[in-house]
Amino acid sequence: MGNLFTFLISNQLFNIFLIIVNSTLFWILSFRRFKTKISLVFSVILLSLIFSSLFFPPLNIIYLFVIIIIYFRKENSGPKIVYQAPKAVFEGGGIRRGLTPPEAAGLLGKPLSIIISLTLMQMLKKGFINFGSKPNSFILSKNMQAKEKSSNFVEREKSRRELAQKINAVLTPYEELVIEFLEQNSDVPIRELNFEFYSSLFSDYLNWRIGGYDIELSIDYYEKIINRSHIEVRSEGILIRDGDVVIERNLFWVLLSDKFEELLSDDFNNYFPKWFAPSENDNLVEKYKDLLDNVAFALPENVSNILIVANNNFSSVNILSDIARATRSG
Repeated sequence: MGNLFTFLISNQLFNIFLIIVNSTLFWILSFRRFKTKISLVFSVILLSLIFSSLFFPPLNIIYLFVIIIIYFRKENSGPKIVYQAPKAVFEGGGIRRGLTPPEAAGLLGKPLSIIISLTLMQMLKKGFINFGSKPNSFILSKNMQAKEKSSNFVEREKSRRELAQKINAVLTPYEELVIEFLEQNSDVPIRELNFEFYSSLFSDYLNWRIGGYDIELSIDYYEKIINRSHIEVRSEGILIRDGDVVIERNLFWVLLSDKFEELLSDDFNNYFPKWFAPSENDNLVEKYKDLLDNVAFALPENVSNILIVANNNFSSVNILSDIARATRSG
C-alpha cells in the first residue's frame, strides 16, 4: 500500500489521468443516473474532487472505487417492472356462432323436453347410444363402453372422450351428462326416468358457452338458420343426387321449427334416418313426437326451462363435478 501511495505522489501524469476519469464518471453518474442539472452543489463537489486529488493523489483511487460502487448500486436499484397476475377473461361480443341444435334450443327458450330429445337423437346419430330392447329405452353403444369401469368420474369422462375420438365424434359435456345418467339406467324406458337434474346443469353449461356474446343477435342468428333450413332442403336437396345428405344436415334445425310437422311432411316425404332405428311403416314425425312425449313425461311439471343470463361473464363452471354429484356417481 505504501508503494502505491509513493507511486501516485511521484507520478503526476497518472494522477491527472485518474482525475479526468473520475470527473467523467462523476458527470455520468450525476446527469444520467441522478438526472441532476449543473448547479452550485455539483460544481463544488466536482472542484473538491479535483483539488483534493491534486493535493493528495491517493484520493483518486478512493474516489474511483466510490463512484463505481454508487454507479452500479443505482443501476441495480432502478424501478422494477410489476407484472400483473395472469387472468382468464372472456372477450366476446357479437353473435355466438357454432352452437349445436340442443344448445341453440336452450338459447331460443325451447322446452326442456325438446332439448333432451334433440340431445338423445344427436347421440344416436353419433353412435354414442342405441335403442334398448324396451320402447323408448337406450343403452350405451359398444363403441362407448370402456373396458375398465372406474369409480372416478374424471377418469370415466376422459376414457369416453378417447372412445369418441376413435369413431371421429366429439363428446360434449351435456352429452356426457346424459351418458352418465343412462349408464346407470340402461334399457330403462324414458318415461320411468327423472330428468329433473338436467335443467340447472345444462343451463350453467349453456351460459358458459354464450358468456360475453350478444344474446339478442345470437337468437336472431339461429332463428334465421331454422327458418332457412327447410328452404335449403327444397332447393339444394332436389338439385343433387344424394339429397339425404342435405336433409341430414338440416334435420335437427327443422325439428326446432314450430311448424316441424308440416315441414317434415312436405319436404322429407319418405325419408327416415337409419340411426333413428326405423322399422316397417315408421313415420319420422310420429316417432319424434313419441320421443318428445316420453321425455316430457320424465320431467316434473314444475321443472324450469333453461335460464339465459343476459350480459353474463361466466368464468369456469365445474360442470363435470356437478354432473358427478347430480348422478351420485362421482
